[in-house]
Amino acid sequence: MKGEIFDKGAANSAKEDLAFSAYLVNHVNKPIYGFRKEITDINQIFGVLGISGAQQLIYSYMLSLLSPKKWIFFKLNLNSFYNLQADLGVAWHKILKHLNIRG
Repeated sequence: MKGEIFDKGAANSAKEDLAFSAYLVNHVNKPIYGFRKEITDINQIFGVLGISGAQQLIYSYMLSLLSPKKWIFFKLNLNSFYNLQADLGVAWHKILKHLNIRG
């Protein structure tokens, strides 16, 4: 029950920030997540990600706000950086699941 309240509160806050909402929809619909249909509803996004996944995506968004517009030392652009974040997020979730750690 506590997790459901967190999800709804976070989802409601996310709905108010159009840039963050667009980031969530874009990010969660990447092929790495493996959803068959496009997910556009913010409540559904938080529901399928769960608390740990939602927190991880929030941190990823915050990190993306700090990322440079032009990468000098690495061969990255904004799109490849977002894809790298998605790949790392999915890998981290698998590690936590394997270790039986709830986030």
